[in-house]
Amino acid sequence: MKFGKRLQAAMAESETDACEYLDYHALKKRLKECHEAHADSTRLAPPGRSARPSTADLAAVDNYAPFLRDLEHAIDAVERAYWTNVRVARAATALAASQYWAELFDAGVIPAAPGPPIRPHDAGTATRPAVLAATRLAARMARIDARLDRADLARTWSKAGVRKILKKIDRATGWGTVAVVLDKVADTRRFWWGTELEEARKEVARLRHEARARRWESVVAS
Repeated sequence: MKFGKRLQAAMAESETDACEYLDYHALKKRLKECHEAHADSTRLAPPGRSARPSTADLAAVDNYAPFLRDLEHAIDAVERAYWTNVRVARAATALAASQYWAELFDAGVIPAAPGPPIRPHDAGTATRPAVLAATRLAARMARIDARLDRADLARTWSKAGVRKILKKIDRATGWGTVAVVLDKVADTRRFWWGTELEEARKEVARLRHEARARRWESVVAS
């Protein structure tokens, strides 16, 4: 059974709280199983501080598509159960973020050398399954993070908001290399996953509008 399906099945077993027992360590164990299921296309060891991928081999990137699809299923499951357990949603988001960024870093999609990350519309990569999967996953994670920080949504897309996300990833993994690469992207204030980000921005705007409307209704009612 795939990682995402296992997570959904485990969640379904609990009648009172869909994520009651799925703590950080349980999610980490399931993510390791996901890696092992895709041993030919992923590696368990995160990139070290001295690890530097060579020139991106875009033909090999598609090998990461199954791994990313499993992560997407996992995020789907956690997102559906978000309102039942915020702590698990935070842990799953941090885990998925660190792991899939590390895998793309290893594949050379995110270069460690100076220069902007490869964007989906560059070098004919827009239709590559792994790039599309990473794009969808990034947008989904952004929406989850926006909900976690709905009290301060205005900062979610600012440099400060991005740095806050990076700190979450660093605390969860200690993988400084990934944070450095992402930090460079944050400095440019432009994310590499393109149009999917705009959809996430619209979702954030919608959530903000609904929150303001609810506050106004409560004021009028009182």
